Parts: sequence; C-alpha cells; structure tokens
Amino acid sequence: MKINWKDHLVNLIVVILGISVAYWLNNWSESKKQAKLERVYLEGIKKDLGEDFEELHYLIDFTEKQIKSLDRITAFIAKRPVVEDSLTNDLFQAQYNLPFTPQNTTYQSLMSSGKMDMIKDFDLRYKVIELYNQGHVSLEIWDDTCADQIDDFVKPIVFKEMTFTAPNRIDFSLFQNRQLSNSFFALRFLQSQRVQNLKRMTQATDSLIQTIDIYLAD
Repeated sequence: MKINWKDHLVNLIVVILGISVAYWLNNWSESKKQAKLERVYLEGIKKDLGEDFEELHYLIDFTEKQIKSLDRITAFIAKRPVVEDSLTNDLFQAQYNLPFTPQNTTYQSLMSSGKMDMIKDFDLRYKVIELYNQGHVSLEIWDDTCADQIDDFVKPIVFKEMTFTAPNRIDFSLFQNRQLSNSFFALRFLQSQRVQNLKRMTQATDSLIQTIDIYLAD
C-alpha cells in the first residue's frame, strides 16, 4: 500500500497549527488576565495613596500649628513679648503627637503574596517600593522621635510641675524649669524637621499618583 506522504504532511501541519493556536490563545488569555489584575492592584494602590495624600496634608497643617505653639512657648522662655493668654493652650497643643498611618493594604497584599512583579513596568514598580519601604519608614522614624521627646522629656516634667492658677490658666513659672525649656527647644527643632519630611512625602505621593494615572491611561 502506497503511503500518501502529502496527506500525512498536511495532517501534521494542521496538528502543529492547532497546538500553536491553542498555545497562543492560552498565552493571550493569561496575558489579558494578568493585565486586568495589574490594573486592579494599581487602582488599589492609587486609592490608598489618595487617602494618604489627604492625611499628610492634615498632618502638615496640624504640625505647623504645633510649631507655632512651640514658637510662642520658646519666645516666652527667651523673655520675648508673647500674648500670655494663649500659653496654656500652647502647652497642651505642643504635647499632642499624631503619627502618620499609611493606607497600605494593597501594597502589603502584593508583598505578602510575592506578586510585586505583577506591576510589569520596572520603573513604576521601583517607585512604589521606594515610597512604601523608604518614604514611609522615614516618616515613622520622625514620628517615633517626636513622640519619644514628648513622652520622655516634656510630659513627665509638665505633669509633675504644672500648677493651675485658674480653670484655663497655669502658673508660667513652669517654663523656668531648665530641663523643660531645653526639651521644648529640642521639640521645636524635631517638629520642624518632621514637617519638612511630611511635605516631601506629600510631593512624592502626589507624583506617584500621577505616574500611575499616566500608566493606566496607556
């Protein structure tokens, strides 16, 4: 019996084409699935960053008010003219510490699942990691430093030495305590550095939001 090599060749080509098309369709489907998942993650990160952006602005405003309170306190300590009616409120304002609490659920989900490479663009992936791993850690360090200054040096002396002369007024001789006055000057410096760091983080957050927007629009 004569073998029809032509038919065998045609059948072989059909099989190869079928396998190739199936493989291509599978890759295409998987690629679309990955692209869709990447968009979901990036939109989640963008949403988290938007909330962070709002909180950072609030913290900047709050910290700048603290610095103004510290300015009046340190001016009084240095015997410069100050409206004394505000000093009691300034004393309590200066002792508040509001740390930055990032919204990082999406980022943590990516990290814990080992899916950071889900963000295909290397530069974008690097910027995301840099902001969360370096920027947020830097803010946390400044938050902790200011909190330690307040909790370890300011509050203990204030609660020990403070005397009220009226319901909303304290005895200002409290500020003559050298350790407390030095602590306020140190806190003024630390808070001024912290607010600069908050502003840098606000700019970095806004820049990353815009970068994600451009990437998703392509």
